[in-house]
Amino acid sequence: MPGDLPIAAGTVLLLFAAALGAGAGLLAVTRTLPGMASLEATAWSFALGFGALGWLIAFAGWAGVLHRPILAIACLILATGTILLRGTHRAPPRERRDKVFWLLCVALGVVMTIDLMEGLAPPADADSLAYHFALPKQFVAHGRIEFVPRAIDGAIPLLVQMTYLVALALGGETAMTLWCALSGWMAGLLTFTLARRHLGASWSLVVALLFMSAPAVIFGAGTGQVEVRAALFAAIAAVALARGALERHLGFIAVSALAAGCFAASKYTGLLYGAACGIALLLTWPSARGLALFAGVGLLAGGPWYGWNWWHTGDPVFPVLFGVLGSSEQYWTAAQDALFRSIYYKSENPLPIDPWRLLAYPFIATLFAPGAIESGRTGLGPWGLLVLPFAVGGLWRFRRQMRASPLFTIAVVVAGFYILWFVTGSSQRVRHLVPVLPLFLILTTVAAVRWADGLAVQRPLGLAVVLTLAVQFAAQTVFGVNYARYFLAGENRASFLTRNVQNYGFIAPAQAATTSRDRILVDQRQLIYLFDRDVFYYHILDQVQVRLDLVRHDPTTVLRQLRAQKISHILVRTDDPLNAGAMDTLVAEGCAARVQDLIGQTFRSRTLADDQGQKALAALFRLKDEGCRLAP
Repeated sequence: MPGDLPIAAGTVLLLFAAALGAGAGLLAVTRTLPGMASLEATAWSFALGFGALGWLIAFAGWAGVLHRPILAIACLILATGTILLRGTHRAPPRERRDKVFWLLCVALGVVMTIDLMEGLAPPADADSLAYHFALPKQFVAHGRIEFVPRAIDGAIPLLVQMTYLVALALGGETAMTLWCALSGWMAGLLTFTLARRHLGASWSLVVALLFMSAPAVIFGAGTGQVEVRAALFAAIAAVALARGALERHLGFIAVSALAAGCFAASKYTGLLYGAACGIALLLTWPSARGLALFAGVGLLAGGPWYGWNWWHTGDPVFPVLFGVLGSSEQYWTAAQDALFRSIYYKSENPLPIDPWRLLAYPFIATLFAPGAIESGRTGLGPWGLLVLPFAVGGLWRFRRQMRASPLFTIAVVVAGFYILWFVTGSSQRVRHLVPVLPLFLILTTVAAVRWADGLAVQRPLGLAVVLTLAVQFAAQTVFGVNYARYFLAGENRASFLTRNVQNYGFIAPAQAATTSRDRILVDQRQLIYLFDRDVFYYHILDQVQVRLDLVRHDPTTVLRQLRAQKISHILVRTDDPLNAGAMDTLVAEGCAARVQDLIGQTFRSRTLADDQGQKALAALFRLKDEGCRLAP
């Protein structure tokens, strides 16, 4: 058990109160808080406040005042808004709690326990270690947000990561990982409260459990992955939009815009979601005032990170619009853009973009997906296929009443986002649909329950639930064994990371051979966060600041690039012929010296106990000035 647990727990409670207070304040200002049940108000407040916290901290980071006292005082001020939740709210409908309800509660407790174990263990997810956690660590160390000119994982919207930054700064690593676990739980709570407006307590718990045990949510909820946190924003945006259009309430339209803007400030796909919400608003309430309010508030909430990118590169969605807007070539070039488009976009879109695949994608992703879609370990579960006949029956039976239901607007948003996501050539990884998974589950479950209740055929639908949860809990159990081993066996941090992080063995000897003043170039993204040294991440596709792969053709320019980045050491895989050849050139020119050979281990899966890992070879090199024959 981490020794800093009391401080971490206190930090998480402070952040929770800050998010609740900020969100309650926004709901009060927009006059949308009255009439909500207490649990509903809590879930809505957290979702909006989570985004507001990240939005505010970004400005502190750009101002260069990421100091612990300032961050703590800001959280305390925001937390005072929780007093707004003490008012009288609509009481939830009372109903009898049967054995099924309590059995579902137990199942939910199991899911939360596994999430908690992950939150108390050292972080091991590759994307989290590469940037979700690594960037906040870098910003905290330097006291300011720095522009990181890397495509995909550097120059991106970072609203969610700003909340990780506060947790890390005030409570350390354990506070950050626990905060991730808590925010994942809150996405489940929000799913339950939204479903509760249309379903009974037991069915609402089913929906929440289907969400929290989905493979993609198991994979991402306890890590720094953004998608589960973005589900908070996506759900609020659609539901508030539906209520605003139905009730002609501009306050709910403002709330929808805030949430949609926070989604856009968290991930580029949030731009598509905002567009889908705008289309839905135009179809359901084509009010000039409503549309203007949605656009203005959405731009205010989501625009700052795009302005940050535009200020540095000339491209608000770097590097997507390179050349179109006259983007600066300081951080990107035409040659790099051609290389990036030819490799990255092709690898991220294994399916052709056409009407047939648009319709077939959900079936392909569930039953026989290409590996690039990653539905094997980060899929959405089998519920969509199993519930399909029941949901179609419900849609047909209530087709004449659909237009008057708020669920119609939500369905338009979900369908619009899915279509835009697919046809615009965004990454086809199925986990990018997680933000709309709660809404999809609510829509399909409500339609299925209404149809099954009307025909008194609840048992087949119940069987579909049991089969889905059985499959998902099997995956949850396999995933949880890894963390149970860490706690039950009393495993230490180094041992856990060795078997969960590729090539973790490179770190200790590399740090022993360097000092805190050194800066190390690494080509292993999953090691960035774990280093206690300043690190520069090298990748042939993502950045142009250092092109180590071109050293054979122009070693002088590459050496100049290395020195411009103040790199003192280079740690690269020597079993990669490209990297090994590059370093051979620098060594031959007297500009680098081999310091130490390193041994690591790669493996196919950190979740499955894979003892058939392969040895990985690397070397640490030191750059030299004396004896270097290349021109400075």
